[in-house]
Amino acid sequence: MTQVAAKIAAEITTALNTGGNIEAALLDFDLAFGHVRDALFKAHGDNMVAVFAETFPNSVPAAMPAAPPQAQQYTQSAPLVSAPSGLKVAGTQHGPLPDWIIAATTRAGVTEIWDNRDKAIGTKRPWFKQAGTIAAGQEAVAFWAPKGVAA
Repeated sequence: MTQVAAKIAAEITTALNTGGNIEAALLDFDLAFGHVRDALFKAHGDNMVAVFAETFPNSVPAAMPAAPPQAQQYTQSAPLVSAPSGLKVAGTQHGPLPDWIIAATTRAGVTEIWDNRDKAIGTKRPWFKQAGTIAAGQEAVAFWAPKGVAA
């Protein structure tokens, strides 16, 4: 049903001819899609399973999976010191610091880091990055989790 609503909304949006204005086209599509989707679902109401069973007679309704558990969120706005290493976290700290980052920053001579785990896990971005004063002509040191370390 959602695909049908999207197809109809796309055709309506194309017919409106927004003159190449992408923002206007996106707004028109969003508005059209919302109305068409709501109309389709309202027309079939609570009878969706019966409609699908009639359309696809060999199908078996699947049970809805339980919602995934919410990840535990650690946030700390004030910079923290990880004792006894003395490593400071600039900005928000997203959970306890793993042992590997303490060892890696000690080897690199870094005393303050940004904790990027909230945006970096699952991407190619570094989990941690050097904060504080960086010498002229040098870049901040980036730290990625060692291979095999899970988020």
